Amino acid sequence: VVPDVRTLTAEEASARLLQDTLISAEAEGQYSTEVAAGSVIDTDPTAGTRIDRESNVALILSLGPQPTTFDQALAGLPEDEARLLLENAGVSVGESTFQFSDDSRGTVLAANATRPDGTATDLSGGGGTVYEGDSASLVVSVGSVPDVEGMTVDEATSTLSDVDLVVADTVKDYNNNVKAGIVMG
Repeated sequence: VVPDVRTLTAEEASARLLQDTLISAEAEGQYSTEVAAGSVIDTDPTAGTRIDRESNVALILSLGPQPTTFDQALAGLPEDEARLLLENAGVSVGESTFQFSDDSRGTVLAANATRPDGTATDLSGGGGTVYEGDSASLVVSVGSVPDVEGMTVDEATSTLSDVDLVVADTVKDYNNNVKAGIVMG
């Protein structure tokens, strides 16, 4: 009977099979986020199968999480495109952080992936490799800060509010060239 050697290292599994006078052979590996690289995911024939002594049992070893390499930078892509690329690679993408910039609204400014062990990979400038099970964060442009010069205070406050900015205080100043109640800058 083939013993259950799942999660053992190849060396440990071979030793366990040898105890039952079975011969281990390595089969093609498989990617796994649950079984550490180099450990047995399964056997062929499977555990519990009756076989003759000195029969071969193929050890299917984990290759660890599946890698995906991005040849292009994620910065400059639309947010939904960068998010889709990461999710298709098995990467969990959290809530985006938003920031004002000269780039158009919705453009990725920065992208970082983090391995479960805390190792970070910057995907912003030249691509990089991520692994299934990683998590990622995106910094996305909300466009530039609106120009409110020449608007009334109410118009300027409303325009800034539309991009989630809060006018904390207004300062009145006098200028012979600007009408009263108009924003100067």
